[in-house]
Amino acid sequence: MDYISVCTLDPENSLWEYSNNGQITQGLQAEYFTSNDLSGSPTATRVDNQVDFDWDIDSIPVSTNQQGFSARWTGQVRPQMNGDYVFKIRGDGGLRLIVNGQTLVDNFVSPTRPPVGYGPTVSYSGKITLQAGQTYSVEIDYRRVGGFFDTFEQGGLTGIQVSWASLQPPPNSIAMMRSLSVPESVMNTKVKARIVRSHCQSFKTS
Repeated sequence: MDYISVCTLDPENSLWEYSNNGQITQGLQAEYFTSNDLSGSPTATRVDNQVDFDWDIDSIPVSTNQQGFSARWTGQVRPQMNGDYVFKIRGDGGLRLIVNGQTLVDNFVSPTRPPVGYGPTVSYSGKITLQAGQTYSVEIDYRRVGGFFDTFEQGGLTGIQVSWASLQPPPNSIAMMRSLSVPESVMNTKVKARIVRSHCQSFKTS
């Protein structure tokens, strides 16, 4: 059963792609700037398979202004099912998430910092309806600012994470419930909702 890999909001399992001279390649095109507002020419460019970084562990691609650099990731997603999808983002600074030209999250200019001395790095999310097999453009903008904490017990993160997933159960989950003789009346309500909740992390839509 591949329901978890399809529906999870784990950034390690989110699949991104970009067009490299017409050739579809896994990952996102990343541009890193020493400026804090994406201005100027990028200091470093590369392909990132996921946007899942903890700057206490992962190497920062710029050598100067590491506490206040900015970055942009561009590419596309290709959903496997029709329906609503949720995109989730969190990071230690300003964030902007645009899917198919629609801005789902934008606190790039004025990010919300946690209380002084403690607090989690807040996640933001947005919902959009997508069609299976179609490609949709994605742009992720990020600028690092101070005032965030990396305390694991409090959900802190000094980095950035982005993920996306379908809010619809895949067809094989319905087949599995039928094989277990779950009544249709229950399968279409309580059981289906429980499966969705157990495999799709809770989120707050913007």
